[in-house]
Amino acid sequence: MIEYQPNSFAGDFDEEELDSLWDHLPWDDLPDGFTPPPIDESYLAHIQEFHGGKPLNTYAGGHFIERFLNFANPYCGPGNDKIFNINLVRHWIQDRLDQWHMPFAALAHGNYLCFDCSVTPRPSIFFWHHENPSERQPVADDFDALLASVTRDP
Repeated sequence: MIEYQPNSFAGDFDEEELDSLWDHLPWDDLPDGFTPPPIDESYLAHIQEFHGGKPLNTYAGGHFIERFLNFANPYCGPGNDKIFNINLVRHWIQDRLDQWHMPFAALAHGNYLCFDCSVTPRPSIFFWHHENPSERQPVADDFDALLASVTRDP
């Protein structure tokens, strides 16, 4: 179980921000017979409860997690939390990110953990490196596996 720094959350979860992100993924370009994966229910429940928090046990797959991205309205967020809005981050790196990939956790040095939404029935998770964005280092099979792997030490 992940523990979070007190008072590190991003404010209210914004369902419209989540819908906006999901609407921007390329569901119109799906191959015949392929349906978009649902949002991982485990992730959704977790992010609604611990919205944009900074974890205390901070390592997953050897990578330092600074913060989980949030779904707060970027124009109403408290302080600098708005820069961790998932829609803003995806927009900033979309030219270096495959259409099926969704960042959800900020790592050290401008890197991210991302969902691979082309994988069904639940998105897998990989490390996205900003200096080599085509490199995909698998981290976990799904969000539950990621939660189980998070530790305080690398």
